[in-house]
Amino acid sequence: MIYTHNKKEGLRLYFLRHGETDWNRRGLYQGHSDPPLNEEGRRQALKAAARLLRVTFAKVYTSDLRRARETTQIITSQLKAVEVRHLKGLRELDFGLWEGLSYAEVERNYPQEIRHIYGETETFQAPGGESVLALKKRVIKTWENILREIKGGTIMIVTHGGPIRVLWEHWLGGNMMTLWNIPFSHCAMGFASFNTIGGYPRLFIHRI
Repeated sequence: MIYTHNKKEGLRLYFLRHGETDWNRRGLYQGHSDPPLNEEGRRQALKAAARLLRVTFAKVYTSDLRRARETTQIITSQLKAVEVRHLKGLRELDFGLWEGLSYAEVERNYPQEIRHIYGETETFQAPGGESVLALKKRVIKTWENILREIKGGTIMIVTHGGPIRVLWEHWLGGNMMTLWNIPFSHCAMGFASFNTIGGYPRLFIHRI
């Protein structure tokens, strides 16, 4: 479904998670590691593109990690000419020493830390990695920089599960721990519209 509003009413945003990688399929922490999309991930991106063929985007912003860049390239190759910006600030949380490990390995080797991520999400930081608080600060700063560039129209953000949940909390309030547990699968798509740039969403849809 395509959502359209009077162009004078502000900003319309489509937000997507990247497609699947082999690391996702194997249940490995990725963070700032840079595996490519797998065949299923590329298929997911093509399917997302087919749903957006009638949308005209002013600009697309994507994480600079390969899985997000490839998802964006596949989608935008099917659309009208659109400017794409690759932003480091939209990267996933850096999981440090956990990257490349399976969820089971982390639960076995880091039992205290894994409890921390679900019990005290705001202050969680994987060994050698980035804190959730640092993730929130850089994602919100990146969002604010985007708003300085865009005064209205329709844009798209292609990023990762962590940054998407940070944006949800920033727009809607609520508890980060609760938002972390809301499912948002690969190439899932959401929509938000804003009456005023930077305000609360007039319309917010978790998945469309």
